[in-house]
Amino acid sequence: MTHSFEQSFKKRLQLIAKERNVTPAEVWQNVITERFLVRLCRSPYHSHFVLKGGTLLARYVDIGRETKDLDFTIQRLRNEISALQKIFNDIVRVEIEDGFVFMNPVIDPLEHFHMEYPGAHVKIEVRFGKAKFPLFIDLGFGDLVQVREKELLLLSNSKGPLFEPSLTVNCYPMEFVFAEKLETAIFRGADNSRMKDFHDLYTIASSEKMLNEPDTAKAIRLVFEHRKTPIRLPMQFDTSALEALQKYWDRYHKTATASARLPSQIVDVIEVVNRFIACHHS
Repeated sequence: MTHSFEQSFKKRLQLIAKERNVTPAEVWQNVITERFLVRLCRSPYHSHFVLKGGTLLARYVDIGRETKDLDFTIQRLRNEISALQKIFNDIVRVEIEDGFVFMNPVIDPLEHFHMEYPGAHVKIEVRFGKAKFPLFIDLGFGDLVQVREKELLLLSNSKGPLFEPSLTVNCYPMEFVFAEKLETAIFRGADNSRMKDFHDLYTIASSEKMLNEPDTAKAIRLVFEHRKTPIRLPMQFDTSALEALQKYWDRYHKTATASARLPSQIVDVIEVVNRFIACHHS
């Protein structure tokens, strides 16, 4: 990578940040995420990775929050650290002339009391010139999902795309994203400190025509059955649970961006989600 390319690229990222009214750090995070996805899609393993989570949701709607991690469900690959290490070693070695270097992937087990199978957490070092960045990736195994292909539009500014204009990836349908976050919110109850789940549920519920009604009902049924969680809808929390959730929400709300337009009260978030469920689930 030449010095002139490095400086020109950094100026283009600054222009994107200005045009989109976001921080330079957010733009860097987005481009790093995209450059990994490009490498993944050019590797022999791309069909085994199903994109999910906030990175995917942000491609459908302005979620008003940073998405710092990548989340995937893994299909038809061994859930073993040694096997995953080889896979990520191969992915980061995919050669692309974009100035980015991905290196030193570290794989650790990722366990959660609600996971039927343990997952994995991946940390990758990313370099662009003298700049260094971490990329974090969570891998889940055993989830039920009906995979779709989606074309993702990649970063661009008024002068055009930075690199490729778009990329096609395997991903979760939005109906399954909603169903999984709903199940998590209900299963964890008052112990759920992950307020980004409520944030994303509210964002989806507030967006018109994002989800297909029959597909949403089907996804909720399949996800809850697969995770062995009783379907008790609408969401209901007793007074003590709401008080606990409100404390988490207060802290989260203070750090949320103005563009998220989130209610200050968790009960208002829950009410919007429940109204949405009433229209999309029977």
